[in-house]
Amino acid sequence: MRKYHVSKVNIGTALRLAFDRGLRDELATHPNDYIYLDLLKRPLYDMKVVTKNKMKLLGF
Repeated sequence: MRKYHVSKVNIGTALRLAFDRGLRDELATHPNDYIYLDLLKRPLYDMKVVTKNKMKLLGF
């Protein structure tokens, strides 16, 4: 990426989709769990995976 002089790459949509998918899965599997810290573990992990993959793809 650096050799192309790109200064900005948008990955927000991919992150939002990963978070949304993870949260929906958590809510579906644990419908009576209202402890938000527990519900957010999977969506945040999924965002982390997407971030790492994008960074690797972009050469960071």
